[in-house]
Amino acid sequence: MDERLDLLNHRQVANLTWDDAPYVAKAIVACIRGKSIANPVYLNNVSMVHMQGTGINVYVLGEDWLKIVPYLADGTLNPNIVAYPIIGGDPKLDISTIDLQDLTLYQRVVGMLRGLFPTRFPTSKI
Repeated sequence: MDERLDLLNHRQVANLTWDDAPYVAKAIVACIRGKSIANPVYLNNVSMVHMQGTGINVYVLGEDWLKIVPYLADGTLNPNIVAYPIIGGDPKLDISTIDLQDLTLYQRVVGMLRGLFPTRFPTSKI
C-alpha cells in the first residue's frame, strides 16, 4: 500500500495482486478496443495510470504499469496482429460484459497479469 495517497475508489492504492487481474484485464481490454482511455496521473508524487470509461475506473501504480507496457508495446495483445474474435460478431462491445464478448483477449490479458502479479494479497515494502 502506498500511504502517501488517500483512498481512490474507496480503496487504498497498492501493488496489483492475483485477485486484481480480472478487473484490470477488463479495463485493459476496454482500452484496447477503444471503449475506455488510459491517462498518466500523479498524486502526492506517486505515478499511476488511470483507466476510465463507462463502467471502468481503475488505477494502476506506475511501477506495475511498467511491467504491463512491454506486452502492449510488442503487439502480444494487439488484435490487429493476433486475431481475437468477438463472440457473436457484434463490434459494439458492452463494457459490462466485455469479459464474455471478448473472451479470448480477456483471458489472455488475465493470464498475463496473473503471471506478472502472482501475489494473492498486498504486501508491505518494509
